[in-house]
Amino acid sequence: MPTDRLDPTKPADSKLSRTSPPPKPPNFRAPFVGTLARIYWMLAGNGILCLTALAIAQQRRERAWTADAIFWMVVASLVIVRYLDIAQLGGTTAAGEPASLRDWYRYAGWLLLLALGVWIVAHAVARIGL
Repeated sequence: MPTDRLDPTKPADSKLSRTSPPPKPPNFRAPFVGTLARIYWMLAGNGILCLTALAIAQQRRERAWTADAIFWMVVASLVIVRYLDIAQLGGTTAAGEPASLRDWYRYAGWLLLLALGVWIVAHAVARIGL
């Protein structure tokens, strides 16, 4: 005897697909790694970027390329971590909605533009010796 006739809360014409795969269990690692990624690209990475820009600005006539290399490696790591956050870790926007690749393109564009501006200003400050 069909069970849908015995259950009055179920419409008689609804059928449950017996061939659909069971739902996947939640990935418990993703929230922790996602949180670390968000802390990095929102706070820690930007802090490192600011400190590196300050180190560039404090250089006098000597020009150490290491600060420049660190600066641009941090910029690259921020772009990569944000991409992984969106593509693999379920990253969200500031409003709490799921982030898309469009959000990543916007983030990467603004970050590169602002980083270039900060880098130029840091070198100008180092050159004039403020």
